[in-house]
Amino acid sequence: MMILNRRLMLGLAAGGAMARLAPAAAQELRPHEKELYEAAKREGQITWYTGQYRAEPSQAIGRGFTERFPGITVNVVRSTSQVAFQRLAQDMRAGVAQCDVFSSTDHSHAAYLKRQGRLMPYKPHNAEGLIRAAKEAGDPDGHFQVTYLGLFLMARRSTDVSEAEAPKSWKELTDPKWRGRIAVGHPGYSGAITSWCTAMREKYGWDYFKALEKNQPQIGRSSADPVTMLNAGSGRSAPPSPPPPRCCPSRAATRSR
Repeated sequence: MMILNRRLMLGLAAGGAMARLAPAAAQELRPHEKELYEAAKREGQITWYTGQYRAEPSQAIGRGFTERFPGITVNVVRSTSQVAFQRLAQDMRAGVAQCDVFSSTDHSHAAYLKRQGRLMPYKPHNAEGLIRAAKEAGDPDGHFQVTYLGLFLMARRSTDVSEAEAPKSWKELTDPKWRGRIAVGHPGYSGAITSWCTAMREKYGWDYFKALEKNQPQIGRSSADPVTMLNAGSGRSAPPSPPPPRCCPSRAATRSR
């Protein structure tokens, strides 16, 4: 059975090092970091499947990690979270250990991997510094940690939708006046949108999606796609394309350390 490699997985968790760009002299590393660094250098590279950030910041994190820990190359494989999980599942079925670090915006991925016995318990030294919400959402047995929290909100194009006109609840997006004026992501690709869909189903029931469908939303893949559509602006779409969206579910994210 393929089990995700915890020896290298801690690299992205150790001391928040992935966000620091200054190279680390050996004497600057804590004892546990030195041990991990030496073990990681013997392999020379790690592969990171991630759906948490877009391509540019993901690549920047990879470069920052290599600068912090010279001699270790980070192979960043960025996609939406559901696609990343599908890639990981294919690896597991084939018995191939390609992925060292797996990051997703869908909490159920980590829970599933734990149930399948695919994760090794590991608690980072800096886990106590996480905010309360991240601690409570993490695995009590230490098989996975939460390092990314997303807040969902509705974005609007202020030149087309005034603050007074903007919907005040998710339910209002089902009003016929928003027909053809909404953009959303796809839960089949995005873990973040899967979480949003789960929350909407719990709050309003499945009929919410039937009503939303009648408003013919533009559907992208990731949670970032609706923002891209929103920013396209009026006048950039022409028949027979639908008009550009005026509001969309979006995600403001913070990363806990």
